[in-house]
Formats: sequence, C-alpha cells, structure tokens
Amino acid sequence: MKFTNSTAKSFRNDFQLAIAKLEKQYECSINLGNIRFNANELRSKLTATKTSAPSAFEISSKFTIGETVRIDHKRCSGKLFTIVRKLRKNWMLQQEGTLNKVKVSPTLISKI
Repeated sequence: MKFTNSTAKSFRNDFQLAIAKLEKQYECSINLGNIRFNANELRSKLTATKTSAPSAFEISSKFTIGETVRIDHKRCSGKLFTIVRKLRKNWMLQQEGTLNKVKVSPTLISKI
C-alpha cells in the first residue's frame, strides 16, 4: 500500500479518534501537525498541550475560610496553613502554630 493524499486524510481522522482517550486520561489536547508523506512513509509533528487550569471561581468554591490546607511549593513542604482571608488574586494564609502570614495564589493551595 502506498500513501496518497486520501490515505493521509484518512490517517489523520483515524488518529484523532484513537487519541481521544489519551487526551481525557492526561487532561491535555493532542494535535497532529502537518502530515508530510511519500509513497512509503508519513511524517508529522505531534504536540500535547496541557488544558487550562481551573477557574478562580472553581478553586474558590472548594475552600472555606478557616480551613487547614497545604501549599504546593518546595519552600512550604510539610507545613500546614489556615485560610485567613480570600482576596481577588492571592489569599492570606497563616502558618499553623505561628503568627506568620503569607499571601499565596489559590492555584498553589491543596487540601490535606
């Protein structure tokens, strides 16, 4: 079988159907670039792009003031924080057992 223009188009359509499961599993969008071909082979560039982060509203609704959380950052590993105040961009957190307060982006906060 030799590759032709119509087989390249069919290949692209079948490929998109086949990678739908991977896109869902890894929460990304996978794009097959331009297909170049000759009689014996197909060549293309594949790009996987991580889907957008959850909106601020989705993050805000998960947490309540006074809740104990962690910060996903190497400087704060193993430390627990309490949500003191929710601001528009950053939230005010207080480290457990101290009076230290930090402002953190809500995207870095995770439940314990």
